[in-house]
Amino acid sequence: MRYRLFLIVVVLSLTLTAGCGKTTKEAEGESALPTQEPVAFVFDRDNTTKVTIYRSDDQLVVELTDSEKWNTLAGILDHAQSFSGAYPSDLSNKIVIESQDGIKRKLLVTGNGNVFEDQTAKIAYKLDRQKFEEFVAEWSNDEGKNFVPGNEIDFPTGADPDEQAVIDLVKKTIEAMVNKDKEAFHSNLEHPDNDYLDFLIDSPRRYRFTELEMIEPYDESTGRKNLRIRYEYEEDGIVNQSGNTFTSRKNKEGKWKIANID
Repeated sequence: MRYRLFLIVVVLSLTLTAGCGKTTKEAEGESALPTQEPVAFVFDRDNTTKVTIYRSDDQLVVELTDSEKWNTLAGILDHAQSFSGAYPSDLSNKIVIESQDGIKRKLLVTGNGNVFEDQTAKIAYKLDRQKFEEFVAEWSNDEGKNFVPGNEIDFPTGADPDEQAVIDLVKKTIEAMVNKDKEAFHSNLEHPDNDYLDFLIDSPRRYRFTELEMIEPYDESTGRKNLRIRYEYEEDGIVNQSGNTFTSRKNKEGKWKIANID
């Protein structure tokens, strides 16, 4: 009887010991990258048509359509060795590589800038952080220097006289923004004596308007007509993309004026 009791105690002790032998990560439900055979990243130069780099918030840093420009980046990424292990998940940049066959390969720069993840292959690679940051700084500044403000939108003819008047008004307003002409800008506003939209002129941003995204139907309940406009702007050497809704409304004299830009 004592012998059986001894065996039971031994078995229970072994069971408890095995349970306590789990790692902290297992206990907390964490996971690390699986161990992989070393594999090098391949940048297909011959098949690449465009490389675009974004910040973590999807703001454009630089768009490269010339192989001479992306070859330096290819040299940084090509033959990078796979990385197996844990690293901080702190996204800093996104790289999109487009190929001739229409495939887009997305790379996420993370791990304090020391790792990039290939979202197609689901493999993480080591990244030369210093060289990559120098590359981004060099080309983003170059893009800013070459930025040309202006209006590239080919506005359509309005469906009726009111719509045409609104289109003409918005066109004059964005041209005033491009030229930083505050007097012309104020003349288009519903309340020209107010400065609530002056930040669009006073800002150091340089604008290039690129697309009329939508002409919204006239809202009879508010008397407003909206045009949605897309544009690029350069600030601190970096080119970003954005958009605004230009809201127009008739004043007491029956003339269309800009009520808001949001």
